[in-house]
Amino acid sequence: MWSQTKKKLENFTCDSLKDRVKFFSSNYRMHDGIGRTYIAVDGVEVYNMCTLKRDYYRHPKPGCYSQVEFMEAVDVYLNESIENLLKSTKEKTESILFSWNDIQETRSHESQLYVFVNDEEKNIKSDMTNAFIQYGINPVLWSNRENVLEKLIA
Repeated sequence: MWSQTKKKLENFTCDSLKDRVKFFSSNYRMHDGIGRTYIAVDGVEVYNMCTLKRDYYRHPKPGCYSQVEFMEAVDVYLNESIENLLKSTKEKTESILFSWNDIQETRSHESQLYVFVNDEEKNIKSDMTNAFIQYGINPVLWSNRENVLEKLIA
């Protein structure tokens, strides 16, 4: 099962990252499901989803996933339509914000996160864009997307 999932994830990885990003998963004891899944970039582990302790389930932390939750999310991602995946939800937004904040100390100082905000037929609230800015995220209105293309390509 994992080998098929891994192959699908690798097929979805863009060409420039195919040789750099690797997905790993191990189950240490099959009867109780203890194990871990992790993602490595250039041979360095960047995201670890081990089987978490019970305290995690009492006080879940946004952006932090157990091995089981990661596998469930991958299953949804691989079997969902692109239209549904692109729909914004409060949970998706919170997960992005918390994940970006969690890796603040380990990511390169030059790293930047851009969030495209659909402003067609909508009035965008300033508190939303201010929240992105407070987290060090660059909000870009969809109507202004052409202005950041050079930064994204670099």
